[in-house]
Amino acid sequence: DFGMPVLHGGARYNCRVLCKDRRVLLVRPKTAMADDGNYRESRYFATYRPPPGSASGGGGGVAAAGGGGSSCGGETDMVLLPPHLFSRFHNQRYAPFGTQYLHLGDGITLGCESCEELWTPRSAHIDMALRGVDIIGNASGSHHELRKLDARLELMVGATRKCGGGYLYSNQ
Repeated sequence: DFGMPVLHGGARYNCRVLCKDRRVLLVRPKTAMADDGNYRESRYFATYRPPPGSASGGGGGVAAAGGGGSSCGGETDMVLLPPHLFSRFHNQRYAPFGTQYLHLGDGITLGCESCEELWTPRSAHIDMALRGVDIIGNASGSHHELRKLDARLELMVGATRKCGGGYLYSNQ
């Protein structure tokens, strides 16, 4: 996966883009912005709020990642991919957009949250764990701060302890 800004529905979101075999499987926008200390993320990005009753609402919905294709269960919002990058070279115009998670071909489910979402009282990993997601990844772009690593480790261990499964964390 990788991070990138995505324009959708008239707003700019900070997103994680999950890919497999040159296909975009899911564009996952952040639901919590970092706006404390060094950060002023909401100057540039909107906080994503899933529409009530949608597949994205409350962390629901599954984007299937098996078989090389991409399909989603429930009502899934779709995002138009940049044509000069995707439709011309990879024959893909749209990808699922929202807080869904992926169901891999081997029966494993994979979800993700980004940076600040780990630090919030209602972290995305809690809803995903309640829906049976096996592995949750978190890509972060946090600066170095004395003893912040201890706090991060405490949050990750706590997430794994209360939710089970695996928690993958990367700080670029």
